[in-house]
Amino acid sequence: MRFGLNALHLLAAMIWFGGMFHLGAVVIPALRRDLEESERTRWIPALGRRFRPFAWSAVLILWITGGVKVYELTAFRHLGSFLQHPHGRILGWKVTLALAATVLAFLHDWVLGPRYQRGLESGNLPPSSRKRLRRWTVGLAVATQALILAVILLAVMLHVRAFPPT
Repeated sequence: MRFGLNALHLLAAMIWFGGMFHLGAVVIPALRRDLEESERTRWIPALGRRFRPFAWSAVLILWITGGVKVYELTAFRHLGSFLQHPHGRILGWKVTLALAATVLAFLHDWVLGPRYQRGLESGNLPPSSRKRLRRWTVGLAVATQALILAVILLAVMLHVRAFPPT
């Protein structure tokens, strides 16, 4: 059971982070290079909307599998004393950063991104507002990826501490 749970958790992390990283590092730069702005403003949000169900399904799976894994470790009875242990502190940071990444991704996908797109489509978005919203939207995406990367590094730290190399 534990292998399946860990595999599902890892697969969901790969889908969420890998998909986001691929869009941000490969697809969007290619679209910026090869398409005019009017086409980019159509394609980039369309790609984001297409990825969104996969990403948010992965996020849901991560929180469910992560919750089960935390329950297995602590049974929530001794959570306070567990968080005093080095493994517990790392896990506490991992959960905190994962929550922050989820909140930033939510703001990007459901608040600022759609607001930016509606403004572009309506034509009522002044250039200064367009730049500001674009900066915030891109900044949220980059910050989310940085937080997820930190979560992955903390997961590696937990693994190495639990199974030190011989």
